[in-house]
Amino acid sequence: MSQNLHTALIFGGFISLIGAGFYLIYFQILMQL
Repeated sequence: MSQNLHTALIFGGFISLIGAGFYLIYFQILMQL
């Protein structure tokens, strides 16, 4: 159970980091327009 939770936390953090990165890039492109 703890192993699954640990994997889920790492996966969730990874997804959130990717999402934040894409959001910042998208926002910068919008501001340049």
